Amino acid sequence: MMRDRELQRLFYHVNANPLENPFFLCRRWNALPWFSPKPVPASIMFIDMSSSVLAKADHDEMWQENIYTLHSRASRIIRTCHGRISKFIGDCVMAYFTGEDHEQHALWCAAALVETFGLLRQFFEPDMDSSLWGFPVTLGLASGPVYFLYRRDPFGLPVDMAARLQGIAQPGTATILAQTVTDAGTEAAKDPLAKVFGEASTVAVKSFGEVPVVRMRRPNDG
Repeated sequence: MMRDRELQRLFYHVNANPLENPFFLCRRWNALPWFSPKPVPASIMFIDMSSSVLAKADHDEMWQENIYTLHSRASRIIRTCHGRISKFIGDCVMAYFTGEDHEQHALWCAAALVETFGLLRQFFEPDMDSSLWGFPVTLGLASGPVYFLYRRDPFGLPVDMAARLQGIAQPGTATILAQTVTDAGTEAAKDPLAKVFGEASTVAVKSFGEVPVVRMRRPNDG
């Protein structure tokens, strides 16, 4: 009963003074004294349709079909690779992987997504007799400790990093935090997964500075 009254007072104060209370602005549920979220090792992935917004005005029907294709096919591949969908954000899908070997599962998923949507793009026909897929994808992947304050809604530095990496990826490729590839162990060095990795490099990432990354592309793309 005492806890219920404390919650009522807390939410009344938040609603009455939303701009003065950091609890409201930051969604910091750990402000509650009995709630202490624990970090969960995870890999976070963002996959987005490149340049799709530019085509929406001229090809709205095709754009809608592509949104459905991205959501449906990406969801099936992510679940097959032991991942979970966090949310759909317009023409972007956010997913996460937890548990043992989550880095390996995430890398296999990224490779499958790059290959799948690369093939759809390769066989696209403007007259729509074949595939409706007309846009390349970009992916970002990063691993590290995250927190779950809401169901299927992780937050933390890996989420921000993966979103930033997706934003700088070239069309048809994935940009992966180098530490994620390292943490995947020997699995990342074996074929066929090793064939999709490019050279390691360092890129400037907003809010993070210089970050070591590895590029992933289809094997035939060089």
